[in-house]
Amino acid sequence: KQGETLESVAYKHGIPVETLLQANPQALDNFHVGMKLLIPSSNSGNLPAEETIVVKGDRPDSRQGDGSVVLDMGFQYVMIGDAKDLFKDFNFGVLSEVGYRYFLHHNVFVEGLLGYRYYSMWMINDASINVHNITLPIHFGAAFDVTDRFGLRPFFGPRVDFPVASRIEKGSNSESADAEIGVTLEFGLDFQFDNWGLRTRYGLGVGEYKNLNYLSIGAYVGF
Repeated sequence: KQGETLESVAYKHGIPVETLLQANPQALDNFHVGMKLLIPSSNSGNLPAEETIVVKGDRPDSRQGDGSVVLDMGFQYVMIGDAKDLFKDFNFGVLSEVGYRYFLHHNVFVEGLLGYRYYSMWMINDASINVHNITLPIHFGAAFDVTDRFGLRPFFGPRVDFPVASRIEKGSNSESADAEIGVTLEFGLDFQFDNWGLRTRYGLGVGEYKNLNYLSIGAYVGF
């Protein structure tokens, strides 16, 4: 974890540093945050039995099989393209999501979420249209390590929103509406601190979502 050293890890598990290095020779020149270490028995200088040694993804520091709970809250804006005679260029919205991200491979992940979106659009006659959407987004992507400092990790990938419910408010009138399956290309950046982190991301809508773009900031725990 952040702030740990070879000496502190060895002391924590009650073994000499030399024994720890014997089990993890790669740590001598490449000790870094997030690295998975093999810990020999504290009452023996021998390595654990071979069947107890698990190296995920063919590398000791692989994230394969790891996951994290995602809690996200952000802002979104709606661009209405060329329809400037009906709407202003900028419309306000809120994005809120909770879900789980799981790494299928060291860099490749899948994320399942429950999302709520609200946005408000103003017409030129100052009348407003408020839209509420509840969706089940599925997000596929790839994350890449840049530096151990702050756990800087950019990620990108497509996201598909499956609609659950949608409601439109026009003045005092409110009615349910049919929502389309939406596709968004997400680009984001993780800042990891120990077992939690901050996440910022930008979504660029395509197809039925081409006018819906958003910028969000959230947190995740469990990496």
